Amino acid sequence: MSINAGIRDILKGAVRFIDDLSEPGMLHALTVRSTVPRGRIVSLTVPKLPPEVIAIRAEDIPGANKLQAYYTHMPVLAASEVNYIGEPVLLLAGPDERQLEELSAEVLLEIEELPPKFSFLDHEQSQIGLQRRIERGSPEAAFAEAFQIVEGEYQTGPQEHYYSDPQGAFVTWENETMVIHSSTQWPYHVLKTVSEVLGVPKKGLAVCVPQTGVSLDGKLWFPSLVAAHAALAAQAARKPVKLAYSREEDFRFTTKRSPTHISHRTALDREGNPIAMQIRIHIDTGAYPLLSQEMLDRICIASTGAYRCDNILIESEAIRTKKPPLGA
Repeated sequence: MSINAGIRDILKGAVRFIDDLSEPGMLHALTVRSTVPRGRIVSLTVPKLPPEVIAIRAEDIPGANKLQAYYTHMPVLAASEVNYIGEPVLLLAGPDERQLEELSAEVLLEIEELPPKFSFLDHEQSQIGLQRRIERGSPEAAFAEAFQIVEGEYQTGPQEHYYSDPQGAFVTWENETMVIHSSTQWPYHVLKTVSEVLGVPKKGLAVCVPQTGVSLDGKLWFPSLVAAHAALAAQAARKPVKLAYSREEDFRFTTKRSPTHISHRTALDREGNPIAMQIRIHIDTGAYPLLSQEMLDRICIASTGAYRCDNILIESEAIRTKKPPLGA
């Protein structure tokens, strides 16, 4: 389906978002989050819950408390420490959304705060999550012989992925198969993540992607986290569960495009041909550097533009900060 056709369907009301899905007797799920950017979890006290409400902590996860993308992973629920404001620490599920909101306000989360680092430019060595270095020819010698050197610094900020529907997941059953409805661009990643988190075979799971029109890159790996949360609640309650983020929750706590800073030096000969390039690249990955390897590889490949140059030095770093995870 083309983008224009997807937009037309949205405007005509011909698509069903995750929040449009429901079943009789389903539960709603709510995420309780860290209110500090960095710290050690001292205690997590849940109020007495009515029988129709369940709570899920990190220690209640039956499988692996891990979401992995490429070679990096993050916890599904924070167990001993938190690394950004909004990191999930607890799930509540019950039939009444208002009741869940009231109960979440009574959860006592005690955290020993630690100094956070927010800057990816003024960073420490411990913040470096990944490095790439590419050298070809003799750039230093070429710069020494240059007729002219052109220099510049370029910076991009984070960018919101303003997709049609906020992040969400709806989990139900068809016979003995758990069916996960997720507006994701990576359905097989949802399947793999939920299988590992629940500790169940993939053959007992199915992923259904609603036709929701236009999707953007915020729907790569992040829907797998939301789906895992909804699946945990559904498995514990043995009932259908819907976890739908509000637009505000989506803006504040979900992944955005990584900010970047690039410094570029180009040595030119008398005819204006580039004879050497020296490029330094920094990207902000947020608290967990998911996709950082892929992003560094691609930005390094693209950093010389369309120019042929025999002498190149490219140095790049992915920097961890205490912000929500940032990505493609």
